[in-house]
Amino acid sequence: MNPEDACSVCDCMDDGSYDCRSVCLKPPCGTDLYRNDTNYPTCGCKVCSNICQNINPPCGELTCPTLNHYYEPNECCPECRCWYEGVMVPRGRFGPACDNCRCKANMEVICDRPACPAVKLKCVDATFDKDCNYICPNGKTCSQGPHVIKYGEFKKIGNKVCMCVGSDWYPHAFCAKPMQLGDDFKKLMRRRCVDNPSTFPTWKEIAAL
Repeated sequence: MNPEDACSVCDCMDDGSYDCRSVCLKPPCGTDLYRNDTNYPTCGCKVCSNICQNINPPCGELTCPTLNHYYEPNECCPECRCWYEGVMVPRGRFGPACDNCRCKANMEVICDRPACPAVKLKCVDATFDKDCNYICPNGKTCSQGPHVIKYGEFKKIGNKVCMCVGSDWYPHAFCAKPMQLGDDFKKLMRRRCVDNPSTFPTWKEIAAL
């Protein structure tokens, strides 16, 4: 930000540098109750509607950290919610039934998923059956980004041709451009009981079909 910007508040440091931040603060209410802040007409700042100034009864004091305060769009008062994978979730049970996830009173999230099967799965789209057993609904599969490909099939994705090949199972497809296994696969192993390939291949270019 520019220290001469009327929409910024800046602190001058001992070394002559400066640190600036916006004059706009996040209003303590739901987004449907946001109104333009007339104190900063050109900065796009928002404040809460007047109906939140004298609500009766007033908002109670929450025991959870401010970071866990969540406002429903049309509410003046917050409630406590848990953070889970970058998203705020309500207190109590949430998500798919087989994941058995709960947002506890202390803002901790606990998930009691079924135990992994003795023989690990070899697919990237693993899910649960009606009895909460882990299954591969499409047999052996691999992936390229969000695209799931069955073994023995080819899929054109953008300007690349991707396929699942090999006598063993690999979670990523072979595509026209080199790629490597990343954190998404580690997460898949942890969350969905996917087997760790015994050999990681060297990715090479293949001719587009």
